[in-house]
Amino acid sequence: MAILTRPAGQSVQLACALRMRGWKVYDWPALLLTGLPAVTVPDPAQFDLVMFVSGNAARFFFQQLACAGGLAAPVVWPGSVPAATVGLGSAQAVRECAGDAVDIIHPPEDSASFDSEALWAELQRRGIRPRKVLIVRGGRGEEGHGRSWLTQQFQAGGAEVTLYAAYRRDPMVWPPQRRRQLRAWHAGKLRPVWFLSSREAVEALVQQMGAKTMLAYWTGCRIIVPHIRIARFIDQLAESCGIATCAVQAVCTKPDTEVIMIQTCMPHDDAVLEAIVN
Repeated sequence: MAILTRPAGQSVQLACALRMRGWKVYDWPALLLTGLPAVTVPDPAQFDLVMFVSGNAARFFFQQLACAGGLAAPVVWPGSVPAATVGLGSAQAVRECAGDAVDIIHPPEDSASFDSEALWAELQRRGIRPRKVLIVRGGRGEEGHGRSWLTQQFQAGGAEVTLYAAYRRDPMVWPPQRRRQLRAWHAGKLRPVWFLSSREAVEALVQQMGAKTMLAYWTGCRIIVPHIRIARFIDQLAESCGIATCAVQAVCTKPDTEVIMIQTCMPHDDAVLEAIVN
C-alpha cells in the first residue's frame, strides 16, 4: 500500500496508475492550498521574465489575473515575456493557463535533475539575463517563500526581483480516524510506502503528529522523495531523534524494520510510479 501526500487533486493519475497495478492507495494531502485575493496582482508585461516555482503558483496566479481583469475577458500573456519553471509539470501548468504562444524556459527533458540549479544553468546556456524578474510562489505574507537560491542568483546578476505570493500553503490537519489508522498499522507492523512531495509536507506531518511519533511511523517504511534536499532534511530530523536512515534504490531492497529507507526519484508521475512499484 502507498500513502500519497501531495495537495488535493494532484495525485489522481498517480493513484489510478497504482491501483491498476494492484496497490491499495491512500491519497492523504499534507498541505492545504488556498488562493489569495486578487488585490494587487503584478502585471507580467512589466517584467523581462516571470518564474513560477510550481504548477500551483501558475494556476493560482492566472486565476488572480482573470479576477483582476474581469472574468469575461481572457487572460492574454505578453508575447515578449518568457516564463520559467523548474519542472516539466509546472511548465505544462503554465501552458494550460497561458496557451501555446508563451515561451517557457525549463531544464531539458533529459536533465539529470529538475531544481533551481538546473533552471539557472539553462538560463545561462541561453544567455538570458533579465533586468526585472517576477517570481510567483506560495506561502505566508505578500512575498511568500521558496526558491530563495534563484532569487539570490538573479540579484547577484543585477536583476530587480519582485517576490509575489499567489496562494497560501497551510498544514492539513488529519482527522482522528486517520491517526488511529496509522497507529494500527504501526502496531500491526504494516509498512506502507510514503510519497512525500516537499519539505513542507514533511514539516506539516511532523508538526501535527510530533517528530518522534511520525518518525516511528516511518521506521521500516520506504519513503519516496523527489529531491535529495528533502531526503537530507529527513536524515537530519531522524538523526536528531536517534533514528537511523538509509538510502535505497528500489523496491527489491531488503526491508529493514529498524531504519527509515529513503528513495529519491524525479518528481513527475511516471518516475514516482516507477520508484514505488519497481
